[in-house]
Amino acid sequence: MKKIYTILSLSICIVILQSGVKSVNYSSVPPTGLTGATGSYCNSCHSSFSLNTAGGSVAVTGLPSGGYVPGTAYNLTLKITHATANRKKWGFSMKAVNSGGTSVGAFSSTNANAAQNGTELSHSNAVTTANASTYTYTNLKWTAPASASGTVTFYYVGNAANGTGGSDGDYIYAASTVVTLPIELNSFVASTDNNNVILKWQTANEVNSNYFDVERSDDGQFFFSIGKINASGSSTLPISYSYTDAKLTNNNGSQIFYRLKLVDKDGATKYSNSISIKPVISGVTIRNIYPTVIRKNEPATVEILSDKSRYMDVIIMDESGRVLQQLSTNLISGFNRVSFVPKVNDLKGMLFVKFVSPNFQQTKSLILQ
Repeated sequence: MKKIYTILSLSICIVILQSGVKSVNYSSVPPTGLTGATGSYCNSCHSSFSLNTAGGSVAVTGLPSGGYVPGTAYNLTLKITHATANRKKWGFSMKAVNSGGTSVGAFSSTNANAAQNGTELSHSNAVTTANASTYTYTNLKWTAPASASGTVTFYYVGNAANGTGGSDGDYIYAASTVVTLPIELNSFVASTDNNNVILKWQTANEVNSNYFDVERSDDGQFFFSIGKINASGSSTLPISYSYTDAKLTNNNGSQIFYRLKLVDKDGATKYSNSISIKPVISGVTIRNIYPTVIRKNEPATVEILSDKSRYMDVIIMDESGRVLQQLSTNLISGFNRVSFVPKVNDLKGMLFVKFVSPNFQQTKSLILQ
């Protein structure tokens, strides 16, 4: 009877041990929820060593930098590294979540040993190798959500296993990467008003945003900065912005191009699509007069926009309003540059230049040294 009891006890222990081994041997498909996204890791089963010990690591390359583009697929590789070349089996899991902890985007793979595992990506058949210190999973992919979802954090774990079939003696390495979408635009448009270009844009959301650098181009290729608008910093609600470009001095009524450089507080940048507009000139606009300080017999130049061909009188006066000189010029439709040399004899000080045309009159000042 005692012998039968002993044999029965041994049988129960073997069943328990076999059951225990089976419960932690996930070389085919690992359980979900152990990437670190919720605070739990694979070392809850593979518990021989603490997380990230023995000088190993796990790293993912190919993740978007400086913000992701909605709907874009990113090709990834995941590399597991161990300090000693004595590992024989390699597994992994990874997950992408937004700031609320909700899974975002979609994982996929053309790697025969990796596959989507619920909302995660993991090994579908842990790879067996000869003794090695590293293994890399390739042909992994994450596709960003179709619409902006703010900051995305990628959590990933790697298992550098000894290949014995159980959970003892395995090393678990974990890491994470934060991908911030600084600013996402809903719209960006341009319109004209009183010979100015009005730029308006609206953000869908902002995370850690710093400022907008407004850029302009006369050919659609080379852009230069014309202004800076501070961003809100952080918002999940639409926010509207505007900028007025009143410096169309060098434009002759041809197409102008604009774009926005979106900068976050960490220095990450992205660009909006460029937009273009052809300013509609209304009447006459005196854009610029230079230099504002001249010497005797030196020319001054004025830049003028006109909506049509017309004549204009240029009248030069002293501080008392006495007319010193008057000349006439013909303007063409669009951009005009007119130069003149004030005839002032030995006069010094302030000069006034009056521009007169039908239904138009404007006065600018000069200093004569």
